[in-house]
Amino acid sequence: MVAGERCQLRQDGRVHSLVLCNVAKEDAGVYTCLSPNDQMQFDVSVRELQVKFLRGLSDVRARQGETVVLWCELCKARGDVVWLKDGRPLAPDTRREVRVQGRERSLVLSRVGPEDAGEYCCESNDDRTLATLTVQVPRVVEIIAELHSLTVLEGDDATFKCMVSPEDVAVAWQLNGQPVVPSERLLVAKSGLCHSLTIRRCQPADAATVTANAEGLLSTARLSVQGEREGDEGTDPHGQPRGRTLTPCPHLVPAEAQVLFVRKLRDVVAEEEQDACLEVEVSHEAAEVQWLKQGVLLQPSGKHQLQESGRRRTLTIRSVSPSDRGTYRCESLHDRTQAKLSVER
Repeated sequence: MVAGERCQLRQDGRVHSLVLCNVAKEDAGVYTCLSPNDQMQFDVSVRELQVKFLRGLSDVRARQGETVVLWCELCKARGDVVWLKDGRPLAPDTRREVRVQGRERSLVLSRVGPEDAGEYCCESNDDRTLATLTVQVPRVVEIIAELHSLTVLEGDDATFKCMVSPEDVAVAWQLNGQPVVPSERLLVAKSGLCHSLTIRRCQPADAATVTANAEGLLSTARLSVQGEREGDEGTDPHGQPRGRTLTPCPHLVPAEAQVLFVRKLRDVVAEEEQDACLEVEVSHEAAEVQWLKQGVLLQPSGKHQLQESGRRRTLTIRSVSPSDRGTYRCESLHDRTQAKLSVER
């Protein structure tokens, strides 16, 4: 043995010592002390220190597109760990980097998206630590169905409707640029994504520009009111009773044309990596619907397949994982239905 940084040779009178510093597993073995006339052997065993976590992972909330660092600290510098997401081992790639610095172990996630949200685990042979990553998706406000101009007879009600996503958008109404104050004649209502303003018993003076302000997005339409003609006795020039609309309003939909759900969604339990299918039946074949998860509009993709067959509307979620579980909703302008998807491992 030669004296060095980890090996010290000491002598104090007749006592000779060999000191091994910061021993490692490879230092185990038989050591022999030799003199010209004698020798003595020492059997050294090294018990490996368990790899425990001094500091565990912490939950993280991040915005979509940001870089996230999940880190923890071991009880010693040497120690192998494995990173997992939702119970599955993670391999480094262009967006995932595993780092080792002294006793620290870290996982760097670049440009995070909704698919990165979930439960992360750093695991050694002796210990583990868990944390949850939540990815906040930017709020996207969209006017799905615009307002349409109306022409009504004096004394009729006029109802303006628009459809706005997501469901919690605050819609403010204006008449000729002035805020609408709800009253007996001005009725403001909301049902799911549908927002409406009803002006009751319209008079010619009520003719105005109607605006729906959805958190900065505007939809505008025009209200025209036709007065009664002299000599009319309860009917219009076409012989129809007064109070009927002269110009058909796209929003005043007859009951038979409303998009209603004949068969609603049901809760689904799917095994991990299997496909999950959510299905509804609507009241007529030309019906338009949209699908949402946790209030976020879903677009067709390799993950989400939207299909139409007659009156059936289907959402298929391919190769489900724990991050796909949650509440799914199917909506039309007039009705909606929702169900819960559970994923079993």
